[in-house]
Amino acid sequence: MKAKEFFGLIVRVVGLVAFIWGFWYLYSALFMWMHHENIGSFVGSDYLAAGVMCVVVGLFLLRGADRVTNFTYPDSSPKKANPEKDERQA
Repeated sequence: MKAKEFFGLIVRVVGLVAFIWGFWYLYSALFMWMHHENIGSFVGSDYLAAGVMCVVVGLFLLRGADRVTNFTYPDSSPKKANPEKDERQA
């Protein structure tokens, strides 16, 4: 397994964890609204916002892992548009 493939796997696992964590926050927000409870100074809308953000980030990491790995590990080094010619070679 190459480093690029291993990094892609890690990105997808982090995305899955964020996705599941987001649903846990959404479930907590629903529970708080059903029972009219507050956890400390947090209200249900705080949990809703955090849940939506985690789900969106998780989906991005799951679906866009290839973009992240291609950005991190480019396939080839950047090439010059006009390579300079050596004057000594004839």
